[in-house]
Amino acid sequence: MMSEILLSFIVYPGLLFLVTFSLITQWYRRKIIARIQRRVGPKYVGPYGLLQPFADIAKLFRKEVTIHKHAPVRGLVFIGLIGLFSLVAAILITPLSLTPLRTNYDVFVFLYLTVYASIAILLLGYGTHSVYPGIGSSRYLNLFFLSEPVLAISIISLVELVAPGTYSLGEALSRYLSLSSNGISNVAKIMSYILACLSFGLALFSKLSLKPLDISEAETEIAGGLVSELSGPLLSLYILIHEAELTLMFYIFSSMIIPLPYNGKGLPFLLLSIAKYFAVVGVITVLSYSFGRVKIDQAIKILLRLGLPLSLISLTIAIML
Repeated sequence: MMSEILLSFIVYPGLLFLVTFSLITQWYRRKIIARIQRRVGPKYVGPYGLLQPFADIAKLFRKEVTIHKHAPVRGLVFIGLIGLFSLVAAILITPLSLTPLRTNYDVFVFLYLTVYASIAILLLGYGTHSVYPGIGSSRYLNLFFLSEPVLAISIISLVELVAPGTYSLGEALSRYLSLSSNGISNVAKIMSYILACLSFGLALFSKLSLKPLDISEAETEIAGGLVSELSGPLLSLYILIHEAELTLMFYIFSSMIIPLPYNGKGLPFLLLSIAKYFAVVGVITVLSYSFGRVKIDQAIKILLRLGLPLSLISLTIAIML
């Protein structure tokens, strides 16, 4: 049992798989963005530039860290590694794991682990002791206090609707949304599910710093956002955390928003899950680059007036059912 858990943490679906799949997702998104902007995108390393993200990370790891002399470099590296490992631990709760660590109320463990990844990104920005990353980090923090509750409430609502009374994310990802013989109850359940998916998707744009809610990455406004002073291994750690967080959240979202086919075991399940995943990533990427960036106050209003009420209504209905 212990060896299987260790294998899951290190190889599949743990560190190696998550990092590899995250960088493949980055390549896929960069290709879509390039097509939208009439560019070529990654093309120099590997077939169709598939290995370009891997080459970029490897190059950054070989570079020297150039940062403020009072910045705690070792501390930032430690924070970054903990942030990455927290995402690896979170994925072990899902059905992708060889031995899923699912139990009742594991959704709260999942949310705790993913929150720490966001905190690690925040601390990487604040820890540089520079003005511009500080401004970017403060913007990230403003949205963090709204996007995290919306995301958490949305996921809890979806879990309660699919696996009532368990509060188990691993269990919810392995089930259908079951309907009863009561027509009114079914309508309420479907409405709650749709509202939760909408609020979940809205929170993703903010949590993952996707346009139009990527205020912390406003390059032309604050010289590169919260990563403007990161370089070398520190920058590579930030990229890995961000891409791994994006990949994990997109997997959860794609599994919830497209609940078919049944989340079972074996190669067919894995291939269908990958197909759903890339379809959702493609749609969200296109939507993301179809709108201009909004201001920080506009982003807060969107989350406060739209995302939070939708998630709360969904959770209320889910609990009442």
